Amino acid sequence: MQRYVLMMAMMVFLGTEILALSTPVGQLTLYRLMALGCWPILLYSTIIDSRQIKIDVNNPAWLHPLVYLIWLIWGLFSGLWAGSFKHWVQASFLLLVGVSSVWALVLWIENRFDWNKLARSIWWMMTGLLLWGLFEVFTNTYLLADLSKLDPYNQFALGWTRRIPVTIFTNQNDYATMLIAYISLTVVRCIQTKQPWWKVLYLVYLLLTGLLIFLTDSRMILLSTLLYFIILWLLEYRIDYSAKQIIKLAVLAGFILAGVIIITPSFREKVMHLIHIVGPSMNTGDSRRMNLWRNGLVLFSQSLGLGVGAGNIEYQMQMQPFLPVDGFTNIHNWWLEILVSYGAITFVFYVFSYGMMLRQLFELRNWQPVRRRQITNVFIAFLIVYIFASITSANNIKIEWHWVYFGLIISYLRIEYQHYRNEKEGYYELINHIA
Repeated sequence: MQRYVLMMAMMVFLGTEILALSTPVGQLTLYRLMALGCWPILLYSTIIDSRQIKIDVNNPAWLHPLVYLIWLIWGLFSGLWAGSFKHWVQASFLLLVGVSSVWALVLWIENRFDWNKLARSIWWMMTGLLLWGLFEVFTNTYLLADLSKLDPYNQFALGWTRRIPVTIFTNQNDYATMLIAYISLTVVRCIQTKQPWWKVLYLVYLLLTGLLIFLTDSRMILLSTLLYFIILWLLEYRIDYSAKQIIKLAVLAGFILAGVIIITPSFREKVMHLIHIVGPSMNTGDSRRMNLWRNGLVLFSQSLGLGVGAGNIEYQMQMQPFLPVDGFTNIHNWWLEILVSYGAITFVFYVFSYGMMLRQLFELRNWQPVRRRQITNVFIAFLIVYIFASITSANNIKIEWHWVYFGLIISYLRIEYQHYRNEKEGYYELINHIA
């Protein structure tokens, strides 16, 4: 099964156009087929082959697959009140595929050796997308992109600095978000290797990734990348990051931000433009996005906290455009997408799981040796910046690589907690033997 889930994880980076068939529900890709195929394989191994599935309730990492399962169940039930049955079917299908891949990775990636193979396989596929992006930028050759939307004013012909990489994605923001995850895995690879020339090569890849993020012109991803390396640098110091310290730092950052807004007139004007509701003639990209968020919150309140149903945000945005959004319907915010589509209960479960994932990583780093602690720091930094980076992508449920990536992180948590418990039990056995 390890080879099967490795192939599944790699196939997600082929996107929805390569080796795919069109169906009424959506594109049927190799990744989706393999993710759904995990369930019959699981049933066969438990019922016919009599293999026991190991779900260790004492391992705190299992919290996250269970929360994803609750999310899936609620999403399926939301079809009872969803306005558009077609959109609900499409979103439920993608949610089922995503949750299936997370469960497959957590179930069948059982040790550090398997996990390293998984991380290496994902890194190679992401590296392929990195090189593909460079190919697009330097050759002005786009194999899958719709240039009428990507380059309506024919700016790409003016030189490589005007071109935008997208590869298998619909737009540059989705590609840039994936590049942040690629940065994290590249740093992991750099930590794990002992060969100096490989470290140099990884550094080159990081620089090229930074170049592509800059060319995407995604401001949030660029800021998130800078924040990522600042957090990673801070985590190298063994400081006791207690809850009180984190709250104090957050309050201090809030006061600094408020001071900048008050002191800087241009920045204050920009913020006030986002806060105030303006008419269609005064809409900018930022104010339009704020209106999309406001419209989403109105839809959430109208649903009495249940959510409008899986995949139904865009449908409801078309039916009830409360504030001017110039025809746009995608909410462009992962957190609001969960809240508005799946309701308050699912949102609370998801936020709790996300927070616990960070807390568990912080707990792990307190006892890990230096190299393992550095890998844990990488995922801590990624999870923190993903909070902001995920509001850039158009639709994370349709951008399926993130399910595999979070499956990678959760399986890492499960394996590291198991190692910690084994070492702890071995220590107590040694003490008892000596006594």
